[in-house]
This record gives sequence, C-alpha cells and structure tokens, in this order.
Amino acid sequence: MWRLVAMLGLLSMSAQAAPPPLQGKTSPAWARLQQHFQALTRQAEIRPVRILHLGDSHTAGRAFSGRLRELFQQRFPDSGPGFIPPGALRAHDAGPYPLRQSDGWISERERQPASADSGALGGFVAYSQRPYQLLSYEPFHRARNARLTLYTDPEDSGRPSRFKLYLDQNEIKAVSRSASGQIRYALPAGNGRLDVLSLHGGPLPRLRALSLLYDTRGVSYCALGVNGATFSILREWAGVTTRMEMADYQPDLLILEFGTNDVLASGFSREAFMATLKQTEAWVREYAGDAAVLLILPPGMPRQAPRIQENLSLLRAQLQSNAGKNGWLIWDWQRALNDDSPAGVRPTSRHVPDGIHLTTAGYTQSASWLFSALSAFF
Repeated sequence: MWRLVAMLGLLSMSAQAAPPPLQGKTSPAWARLQQHFQALTRQAEIRPVRILHLGDSHTAGRAFSGRLRELFQQRFPDSGPGFIPPGALRAHDAGPYPLRQSDGWISERERQPASADSGALGGFVAYSQRPYQLLSYEPFHRARNARLTLYTDPEDSGRPSRFKLYLDQNEIKAVSRSASGQIRYALPAGNGRLDVLSLHGGPLPRLRALSLLYDTRGVSYCALGVNGATFSILREWAGVTTRMEMADYQPDLLILEFGTNDVLASGFSREAFMATLKQTEAWVREYAGDAAVLLILPPGMPRQAPRIQENLSLLRAQLQSNAGKNGWLIWDWQRALNDDSPAGVRPTSRHVPDGIHLTTAGYTQSASWLFSALSAFF
C-alpha cells in the first residue's frame, strides 16, 4: 500500500508544471559565463565566478538571497561574500556576518548622494560621531589569500589613514591606499573578530563599503537589497566609489531584481518606465559591461488593485522587450509561482497577507527554482 501511495505522490509531483527555465537568447557574455562555470565544475578553473545580485525588499529580506547563497556554496567552494555593508540599520542589513557597533558609530542609507561621485553600491554610509568608535564583525571568516578592501571618502594618501583595521586585536597594516578612498589589506586565514576603528569624529570621513574576496577557485555570491527600491536606485549607486567597487569585483553575472515598487508607484507609466530602463541599460554598460545580465520579473501581487495589475503587465512586457534587445536573460518569478490566473489576482499560499511579499517558504522555494534554472549553465 505504501508503495502505491509513494508512486501516486511522485506522479502528482511530476504532473505539476516544472519551474521555468531562463528565457531569452544567450549573448556572448552568457556563453562566456557558461564556459566559466563548466571549467569550474571540472576543477580546471582557478579564477572564481562572481555574482552580484541587486534588488528590492525581496532581495533584502535574506530568505531569497540567503538561500541562493547557501545553494551556491553547497555546489561550489566559497570564494568570499563580496560587499559587506558598513554597519546595519536592521539585523538583516549586516550581510553574512554578525555585527556590533559602538554607540558613537552611525550607519545610514545615503539615498541621495551628496555629489555625483559619492554613491556606493547598496547606498550605505557609516561614520563616528566622536573619535575611536568601533565597527566589529564576529565571527569573521576568511580563507587563505583573503583580500579586504575598505571604500571611504577620499583620503590624502600622503597622510595616515583616518581608519585602522584590527583582526583579533592585532593591527593589520594596509597593503595599499589611494587618494580616491580605496584601502586594501591582506588577511591571514582563520576565524576571529574584525574591528574597523574610526580615528576621527564627525560626519567625515565616511566609510562606504567593505569587500572581502578569496583568491581561490569557487563562487562569490553577493546580494545587496534595499526595501522600497526601484530600478531608478541605480542612478544613486554611481560615481567614483561604485566604479572602484565594480572594477574590483568584476561580476561575471549581474542579477537585477526590481519592479515591484515601480508598479506600486502612483505615477507609473509605460513611457516613464521606458526612460528608466534606458538609464538602467546605461548603468550596466558603464559599470558591468562584460557581465552576463539576468532580469528577474517580479512575482505576481494578489489582492492588489486592477491598476497595479495593469502596471505589472506593462512592466513585464517592457522588461522582456528590453532584455531581448540587450542579450539579457529573463527569469519569470510569477510563472515560477504558477500564478497565471487572469490579472494575476489569485491569492497563493506562498504570499503573506499584503499580497506583495512571499512567506519564508515561498522565498526559499523560489530560490531553489532560480538555482535550478541557473544550473543549466553549470
């Protein structure tokens, strides 16, 4: 009897629609990514594959992006977390490391940069109100040949830095510094506590980002999400600091997961969104021109008004059109959730009551589906 039940269960699972694959025609960048992954799978590739995932609250919540990171690390060696926010507004903002910061250390979103050259990926800045304030990550893991980079406000490279770095209370001297605010360190292997000490008080100097990478074979998966973000946020993540970050990280795959907040905006229109996408395309060309690009179509939003459903349909169609012109691939989150009802208004068990976000189970399952789709390139 139990065999019959098990067989019926398997038949039921096989009858369900398979998770959607990536859609679109692969570009040379996607062909290079596939070759890179295949060489990595054969252990013939030393250079790591680096993935940068930028998004809104779906990404920021960590149930989706955190599960993707777990899946990549289960399949490939970990080549480092990439960018780490300099401080945290909430617990999940700290990224892959538990964080403590002294009372005088202030962390905030820089949604409108002070100048065109000040925006950093993630839009974080941190500074100390008074001298000698600590930003501490513990436990802090690093593989051999770990490279840590601090991105700060521009500093005079001829003078001592306004920040110091300690690993288990031992000062780590910088390998190099640039006047544009880039400070590089080489870290020994092991686990411990990493402290960033600000030697000055006041809003300047500001720490904009940290980056941790391992020069080992594997995959670095880095996710930066902001609650409420739209595609237009990329205009804020621009300038000298972003250019340094992207040149250091050199993503092989750029995942863009926006759109939910675009369609919720009261002033949404197809024409305005087309202009935003042109700006997005320009950003990708300038900062990630060699990367394969994946656009994640936003999930359906049950219980939302007909105007929102119409906006969502327009946005999805425009994303697919622009993706085809640019050689970007698409992953259809709404289709993955099997939410193909008219106007996408059918509530699903994977949505929370707001009809916008998913449950933890919905996010983790979605991450598994996306990883399965990406596995075609492994």
